[in-house]
Amino acid sequence: MLAEETGATQVRAQGNILEVLRQMHWPGVYHLTKKQGGSFPRIASSVAHYMGSERVPCEAFGSSGWGLRLGDMYRIANWLFANGVNMIVPHAFYLSTEGFRYYEYPPSQFFQAKFWPEYGEFADYIRRVSYTLSQGVHDPDVAVLYPVQSLFAHHDLTVFNRFCNFISAEIENLHVLLGMIHMDYDFLDEKMVAECRVSKGRLRLRKEEYRALIIPAASYLPPEVRQKVEESLAGGVKVIFTSWTPFLGECEKWSKEIFGREPKPKRKFLLHHRLPWLLLYQWLGWNLEYVLMKFPFPSASAVLEGKEGAVLIDTTSGLSASRKNARLLQGLLGKQRDPEFEGKNTEFLRLFRRRTDTQKIYFVANISGKRVKARLHFPRPAKLLDFTTGNIQEFEERMEFHPFSAMGFLSC
Repeated sequence: MLAEETGATQVRAQGNILEVLRQMHWPGVYHLTKKQGGSFPRIASSVAHYMGSERVPCEAFGSSGWGLRLGDMYRIANWLFANGVNMIVPHAFYLSTEGFRYYEYPPSQFFQAKFWPEYGEFADYIRRVSYTLSQGVHDPDVAVLYPVQSLFAHHDLTVFNRFCNFISAEIENLHVLLGMIHMDYDFLDEKMVAECRVSKGRLRLRKEEYRALIIPAASYLPPEVRQKVEESLAGGVKVIFTSWTPFLGECEKWSKEIFGREPKPKRKFLLHHRLPWLLLYQWLGWNLEYVLMKFPFPSASAVLEGKEGAVLIDTTSGLSASRKNARLLQGLLGKQRDPEFEGKNTEFLRLFRRRTDTQKIYFVANISGKRVKARLHFPRPAKLLDFTTGNIQEFEERMEFHPFSAMGFLSC
């Protein structure tokens, strides 16, 4: 869809992008260039999980240039898989590249490409992962509110609105932080949150359940969502606000009752987001998540507690994707135990999880150009899925993830 990369552009081009995706049989997404990063594939997969769609298609590799290598395609595909995509639609196979075709969103995936002799092996890899990640249902840890109503409230038809850019940046940084602590999650808009029910300390939505709800920089929550937040807190679900609590209209009084303080953001909150810097990163940084992790913008964070266990991560200029904030968020959500990750640089590993009636499926991808050595402790005995060969085999807990590689695991 048009301009699906960030919240600020989505509102301008699509309105509520989650509502648009809910009208599709298979909610899908496209991915242009060799860049890697952004939460937009997770938006499409979240809607697909909600609707029970078997597939989450993504048109990929277009506009990457004739210098695209097979290694780039593995890297991009593994990143997409880690965000819930399970059907890759390659762009494109050209019978001829004469004339304008040579310049129209290259490269060709066909015989003109240098990697064509090895394409069969790549296609087999994609086929195996896509099939595996289409089994059962998604098995997430956390629900993240996608604050569409807040974006609507501030949108002014430009890409320079500081509130919209702040909210968009908060979403992207939270996406990176949850990945760093290996939390699998879904985006829910206000309609989806209102549909949830609270039971046994979990927020339940159709076939999925969540142990926490995160509300990133939402300036407005409709009455039905505020009621669901209150039900969640009373039912033992962890509710975490970031940067500020809702402050528009009747939300101001509601927030003050929960946290005992004025909810309006301070002026210094907004100075870092006068320009749509995130849009620039989308195109200048080929690995957006790595850039945000290695060069987090300076922002102090503190935890404030409210009524019924509500939590606010109070920040000076937004929730940056720093290791400190990752540890802070992990302290609030608890450490991932399914599986548990140990080792240096494991923050570069991303987890996506599904479950069937008889087993759990784990997809773990290394999004960095570094080798990552890690120990993976599963709650139950697990086996390694080798997507390159199709073999299922025993493995030791210590694993080495090569740059941009991925592995699958099955646990009964």
